[in-house]
Amino acid sequence: MEMGYELPKWITILNKAYKDDQIKRKKDKKRPKKLSPLPKEKAIKNKKIILELKEGLLWTEFLIELEKLQEGKKTILFKNIRERLCKKFSMSKRKIMECVFFLSELGLIEYVKHRGIRLRYKIKG
Repeated sequence: MEMGYELPKWITILNKAYKDDQIKRKKDKKRPKKLSPLPKEKAIKNKKIILELKEGLLWTEFLIELEKLQEGKKTILFKNIRERLCKKFSMSKRKIMECVFFLSELGLIEYVKHRGIRLRYKIKG
């Protein structure tokens, strides 16, 4: 049984390099058990993923809020994530961190050890 995640249908990736990688991965039969749906190769690791999202969904609002938190900063501190998102979405700290972990499994964010997170995406528009 494969443990990798597929990108949700409400996310559209606009970068050609990422689309090509997705097609290559679907054709490849010998995939590792746990695989992030987004590539982590050095050639495209540091580039931002450009996303087009459907409006009105909770996850869309969540990603937009994270992008607002990062304005002018490289890293978003865990403290700031919990303060802002717990109030906005009326969720517990644990639920917010589960959502953040899910986004890291998808490859949309990366953890900065003992500090916070760094976004790997940019929303079009």
